[in-house]
Amino acid sequence: MISKMKILITMCAVLVIFSGCIKMAVKKYKLGRQFGDIKKEEYLRQISIENAVDPSLFLYPDSASYIPFGSSSSINLYYGCFINDSVSIKKSDFLLDNQSCIGRINKEIENIIISRQIDSFAKDTGINLSRLNFLRLADDQKVKLVNGEKKLSIILIYMYAFGTYYKGLYKEITDVCKKYEQYCDLHIISMDPIYIQQISK
Repeated sequence: MISKMKILITMCAVLVIFSGCIKMAVKKYKLGRQFGDIKKEEYLRQISIENAVDPSLFLYPDSASYIPFGSSSSINLYYGCFINDSVSIKKSDFLLDNQSCIGRINKEIENIIISRQIDSFAKDTGINLSRLNFLRLADDQKVKLVNGEKKLSIILIYMYAFGTYYKGLYKEITDVCKKYEQYCDLHIISMDPIYIQQISK
């Protein structure tokens, strides 16, 4: 009876501590914050500074592409590494086991870029990116995610609700891609409804 009571007390204590940790993490990293009515220019300035990333890397899908692209992706940061418009490198079991792990995402991308042996990786055929329109947040100019001039096109997802939790990872991946820029391009797609402001212009 005493041992059962100890277990119950321990479980309650763990729940209280875990709940407290979640609240601290939400506050520290601004997790779950609302996009709201923030203007596009301020939005871009804020997220590029917070993540120490070149503003030109941030793109967004237009109104016609928002739902098709959104339904094909997940809320995970790493969308994929594309060889062409519709073929991407299959994610490893190591990454699939925990797609929110910062260390696993960074390791996955770095291994792909550094190896440069694309034919040795398994492939996935998915959405045809050439049928979708993506605009640069900084100037609303259309951008092709896969241009054929580089071997790889690495695509990351950004959401305002991520807060600053992935701040270090965006910077790390940006640095890796810059180091190997002759082998890859990097695009960060915002899944916040930026297109609404574009329509209202």
